[in-house]
Amino acid sequence: GYTMNKLFFRPQYVLYWFFLGILWLWVQLPYAVFMRMAKGLGFIASFIPHYNREVTLIDFRLCFPDKTEAERWMLMRQSYQSLAMAMLETIFSCCASKKRLRGLLNLKNPDFLASCADQGVLIVAPVVKLVNIADLKSAANSLSVRVRPGAPTNKETK
Repeated sequence: GYTMNKLFFRPQYVLYWFFLGILWLWVQLPYAVFMRMAKGLGFIASFIPHYNREVTLIDFRLCFPDKTEAERWMLMRQSYQSLAMAMLETIFSCCASKKRLRGLLNLKNPDFLASCADQGVLIVAPVVKLVNIADLKSAANSLSVRVRPGAPTNKETK
């Protein structure tokens, strides 16, 4: 099994452990509440002035010249909300139990997936859900998951 290094229990890591504890408590909330809080966090982050917000607004001005400034601000807020939801859903997928993740998975045709065990199958789903399908050992004996963008990640279950 995994053994934790005793160095991580030093006082300099107190804030780290506090943050992890808050995240763990947050993941215990019902999923809908968790996602509403993530959306709210993204909404709040959209009001914090920083360089990336200005770049986003400039990009929206260039991409959507026909939209009003208010509409571009709304798009920027929605993109921040979406980003916060994606980041926190990733944390959710790492911290939630497999039983809880299984309850969120809705595989509409598991028999079809099992019948394609010897072939390649493309499953289209939100990124975090794809990562967890491999852990759930849903219908196929072997399932390989590749997540894009970023560095490729492979998870295989037998």
